Amino acid sequence: MEEVVITFDATIDAIHGEKLLAEAGLKPLVMPLPSQVKAGCGLCLRVRLEDGTRACELLCSHGVSQAGCFIRRLGQGGSTYEEWWEGSL
Repeated sequence: MEEVVITFDATIDAIHGEKLLAEAGLKPLVMPLPSQVKAGCGLCLRVRLEDGTRACELLCSHGVSQAGCFIRRLGQGGSTYEEWWEGSL
């Protein structure tokens, strides 16, 4: 299973981002920043892989600052994270 994890520099951006994505019907999940990811304020949003591009573009178009975007892959040994999208959209 793969998902996109979007990190933010500030908690207020994560909260604003959640609201924008929810209003767009993308069903973001707020979660603590995974220990494997070293970019962000401590909160991040998770969306389905197929919604990742739309989510990042929507956040950018509304001026929501992102620290980075990562693909989260679930495997037998746990989750792995790979940088997917530049944080400076």
